[in-house]
Amino acid sequence: NHAMHDEMTHEEHGHEHGEMKMGDMFTWTPENEAMNMMNKMGNITLDTLNGNNILVLEPNGIKAECLLKNKWGNIGLTASVKLDAFKGTVKLIHHKKDDLNFEFVSITNDTMKLGKTVDGKEEILDSKKIELPQGWFNLTATSAGEHYKGYINDKLFTHGHGEEMNPGLVGITVLGKGKIMLNKITVTALEEEE
Repeated sequence: NHAMHDEMTHEEHGHEHGEMKMGDMFTWTPENEAMNMMNKMGNITLDTLNGNNILVLEPNGIKAECLLKNKWGNIGLTASVKLDAFKGTVKLIHHKKDDLNFEFVSITNDTMKLGKTVDGKEEILDSKKIELPQGWFNLTATSAGEHYKGYINDKLFTHGHGEEMNPGLVGITVLGKGKIMLNKITVTALEEEE
């Protein structure tokens, strides 16, 4: 029993000294109850695919957006999405104050952009050609201090630096034609990068 206790205190001790780079992690999956944790706009429905719940976003000319209701600062934001039946733009949004002020990683066809919109004016920090994966894939945006990054399936594509914005809402916005399927959004609190 003693050994067990020692191990516990050691772990707690390590935690206090901020050895962990990552903090709280929150995973959102499409369930009826979970829909209340979202602010939704546009044509968004719950559906099932192979027995699993999915969220279907069908913008069809009008923006479809879902944002988690909590505000976050330094984060890693990952959405598991399938874009095979979609033409348009998908944006992971974070630090959102309102429709005119937010940060994002976007994918349009074969281009990923990393940037921010300030007072309605879009600033692109980085842009890269990508090959859009078929089927399900993870699209990730990270923001730690003044460092912003965009990933597909954990591979870094875009990287930029900008002034840190106040904590804000996080989520996904889509504009275009067709259907986007989403089965998970994960938000992880990150430490600021020096």
